[in-house]
Formats: sequence, structure tokens, C-alpha cells
Amino acid sequence: MKVLLIASNPFSKIANNGKTFESMFSGFRSEDIAQLYFSGYRPDFDYCSNYFRITDVDILRSLKGSKTCGREVEFYKGGKNSRNRKDLQFVENMKKYISPWCRDFLWKTKRWKTKELEDWYRRFAPDVVVFVGGPYGFVSDIAIHIAEDLKVPLVEFYTDDYLLYSIKRNLFYWFEKRRLQKIFRRSVSHSQLHFAIGDQMAKEYSDYFGCKFLPIMNSVPVREFREYPNHEKLVVSYFGGLHLHRWKMICRLSRLIEDRAEVRVYSMAKLSDAESAEFESSGVKFCGGVSGDMLWEKIYESDVLLHIESDDKYLRKLTGLSVSTKIPEYLMSGRPVLGYGPEEVASMRLLNDNGVGVVISSENNDELVVCQIEKLLVNYRTRAEIGKRGYEFCVEKFDNKKVVAEFMEAINDVVKRYNSHKK
Repeated sequence: MKVLLIASNPFSKIANNGKTFESMFSGFRSEDIAQLYFSGYRPDFDYCSNYFRITDVDILRSLKGSKTCGREVEFYKGGKNSRNRKDLQFVENMKKYISPWCRDFLWKTKRWKTKELEDWYRRFAPDVVVFVGGPYGFVSDIAIHIAEDLKVPLVEFYTDDYLLYSIKRNLFYWFEKRRLQKIFRRSVSHSQLHFAIGDQMAKEYSDYFGCKFLPIMNSVPVREFREYPNHEKLVVSYFGGLHLHRWKMICRLSRLIEDRAEVRVYSMAKLSDAESAEFESSGVKFCGGVSGDMLWEKIYESDVLLHIESDDKYLRKLTGLSVSTKIPEYLMSGRPVLGYGPEEVASMRLLNDNGVGVVISSENNDELVVCQIEKLLVNYRTRAEIGKRGYEFCVEKFDNKKVVAEFMEAINDVVKRYNSHKK
């Protein structure tokens, strides 16, 4: 079975969605996977080697008279991009500073609809198209077009919620809400199978759209359990991105931890001068990015693993139904997880509802937060028990072999049903 994945960002060993894609599709042979994507990020050629990329720059150039719009992505030799890095940076800036409906309007020109793209996906000849939905309608438009052109089933997957818990920020709120409703409902109506990131989003999307959404999350290979060490000097470590104001929350918590433990941050993000100064003043040690075996080494060196979500009014709605990709990695390590942020968001609820982490609400006053931190940090037995429960829960729920087998079975079933109806 061959799968064409269509998503904004490519397969990756370090980026959130990219990591989830690799865990989901790890049961497929690399030659049976191809991806069409729309960002300037570097794809993981170790996992998949068949990529086609179209960016905003390509669309703009085609409007100015360029005869091409997008191309197959060649292997990056010597760690260098095969395309102009200024172009790729412009792509990312475009997404940050223009509104989604402006970007959709740009792609409505359909300059992406080229013979080169058609030849590429017809040559690959997938049995199914899987796309990752979001706030941009052009992604689902392209996915629907390709699936219908090839006469293969379409499968949708949502990793973030932009619709149900959106918050009024300006005069265009209702216009944006209606735009998103139209995009999402069109995607749902054209898809034969629906996935959402985690149980909570799957349930709420099933209720809202009146069709079944299946939960799926980043999953990890089962690792042998390591006994939890009893260190004299404790280390609290955060792994992951610092966007969505997470860096501010880390600094806020670090000030309350004080000298009870050393707070370390491992992230691929490049700190601004202001962020560096804030980390230093709040006692946070920034350690740079890690991946692969080094990532697990640093996780095992930690006594407590930190998960952060911002309690900003807008951001807590944006992350309300999303589950962090690093949660399964944290749990598989057997180290206790400390969540700090709004209690109602999905990542915090997963930890709290299943008793596999300690969640401290950022709405509590500082005195209460310090008391809760103290209880966790001074009690070795409590930390060890939480870590063991987390490991057992992860083996049951996020074992990569089980999750991938269920995902492949669901995809295979929908392909069989679709093909039987065609006959």
C-alpha cells in the first residue's frame, strides 16, 4: 500500500508534526511513502526520499511569469539547502505575518496546478492520500483535487484545533470563524477516514461534525525500564520548542523553584537577546538542541521532566485540544512529569486524569505553587512511583508497534471499502 502525505511541514526527526508523521508511518517502507509539502523546512531523507515542495515564493514567482511552480526536492548534500536560504526564510516569514485568508487567496490562483506536480503524483501512484488539516484551506483543496484526480480515498488528520475554541481577538473574528467552518466541513465531507491528535480532540470533533474521528498520537518504541535514581542534586529538564510563550512560563516556574533544583532547557530554538537575558536572570540553563540517542541520554539524566503550556487567554484556546508530541517520550523514560500551565488543556488533562504526572495550575498563587513543587522535589518515593506509572501507561497506550498496526489497519480497511465501491 502506497501513501501520499500532504501537509504543511515534512517528515522530521525534531519538529513536532514531523515526528508524529514518522511515528505514524513507521510501519511503511520508505519507497511506499511520498510527501507534498508547503514550507521551507528541511525534510528527513533518512525516512522518505520522495518529496515535492511548493512554497509561497513559488506561487508569487509564477504570478510574475515563472514557468514553474514547485519542484521535486533533491537530497541536501553536505547539509546545505539545494535552494536559496533567503527564499526559504521568506516562506516562513510569510506564514507569520500575513493572515490565513490572505495566504489562501494567493493559493486560490491555482498556480500550483502544474504538469510537473501531476506527473510526480501519477508516477508515484498512491493507493490513498492522507492530509493534515489546519487553518489554510489550500492544503485541503489540493488534497481533495489529487485524491479525486487519482480516484483514491482521502484521509484527514488534525493535530491542532483552530475551530472549536477560537477566541474573539478583532473585528474579523466572525468572518474568520465562518471561513474555518467552511474549510473544515468541506474537508470532512470529502474524507473517508478521520483522525485527531488524542482522545479529547477525537471525541469533541466526532460530536461536532457528526462522524467518527479516531484518536492517534505520537508513539514511541518500547524501551527497557530503567530504575529511577536517587540524586542529591535534582535536575528539572524541559525538551522542545519555546514558541507560544512557553519560554516565559519556564522562566516564571524557575523563579519559584529557586535553588531546589537546576532547571535545564533543551531546544533547537535560537534565543533572542531578551530571551537569553530572561533565562539567565531566572536561573534557567539553556543547553541547546539534542536528538536521537543524545536526547534519551539527557532525559535519563533528569530527575523531573517539565511540560509547559502558556496560560495566555488566546494561546490556551489554541492548545486546548492538542497533545504535545513529547509526552509519550517523557512517559516512556520512567521519569516523573511535571506539568505547569492551564489545567484544562489536553496535554495537562492526559497527565492528570491518568495519574501519570503532577500538574500545577499556573492560576494558583505563588505560595501554593511553591508548596506543590516542594512536595514533588523532596519526596523521592513519590517521584519514582509517578515515573513507574507513566512508563506502564505509555507501554499500554503509546507503544509504537500497537499504534502503527492500528493506523495501518484503519487505512487498509478504508482503501478496501473504497475500491469495492468503485467496482
